[in-house]
Amino acid sequence: MKLDAKHQVLMAVYTEYQKDNPDMPKALLKPKENLGIESDAFITALKKLYSEGYITNPGISGSGSDTCVSVAIMGKMMVTREGLEYVESMLNIDKTLSEKEKVNIIHKTFTEQGLDILTDFAAKVTAEIIKSKI
Repeated sequence: MKLDAKHQVLMAVYTEYQKDNPDMPKALLKPKENLGIESDAFITALKKLYSEGYITNPGISGSGSDTCVSVAIMGKMMVTREGLEYVESMLNIDKTLSEKEKVNIIHKTFTEQGLDILTDFAAKVTAEIIKSKI
């Protein structure tokens, strides 16, 4: 499975969403470091995901070279019901599973597909979910 930038961002948003207190800015604001995506591709991905109804509140303002991402607004970003259903159908995730079980499936899928940066991202989220339950 080869994921384009849009799908990588959507998978990251979905994964972060599984936490009790998702922190989208922390998870996403360093796209090169956290997802292996250049800033321009990341902003375009957010615009597409918002336009397609998969996320809310992407925190994007301006246009062209003046485009920026607002941390305050991005803090309110969530995956929509349509976004949840899309990812869950794409990865064959049963929507009745717990957050930890969903992230484990994501982690396993990314590992099997050789998507190292997303595997690392999912592992971090798994650790944070486990830590929050202790």
